[in-house]
Amino acid sequence: MPNTVTYMKKVQLPELSEYESHDPTRAAMAQGRLSLYWEHIVTAESFVKMEGAIRLERPAVAGIADEIRSIWESDPGSPDWDYVKKFTGAVAAFMVEMNGYRRIVRGTSEVSLKVGRPYWNVGKVFEHVP
Repeated sequence: MPNTVTYMKKVQLPELSEYESHDPTRAAMAQGRLSLYWEHIVTAESFVKMEGAIRLERPAVAGIADEIRSIWESDPGSPDWDYVKKFTGAVAAFMVEMNGYRRIVRGTSEVSLKVGRPYWNVGKVFEHVP
């Protein structure tokens, strides 16, 4: 008989007003052309996927990369793909940082690794703050 396990995680989701004080330009886009992406990224489900990527020592965005690309492909009015990737990375970083993670820094540079998904380049790597 299969073993059933329930996974529960308390996740702090950012309000747009919180993000606005952090990054006013991207927050304005989150209210307009990039609202679909904002709404997808700032969910508990997306956080759990990003946290899974972090635990596998991958960039946080690797956990939601395919879904973000799918949203972009399904919307003919989508903004430039490079801007969507940068927006996704910035919002993902903000969200994982507010939930107890920090960017890994080696020397004076933040660590970036390949996302490992088609159409993506690199993303920041995070670690849990003890």
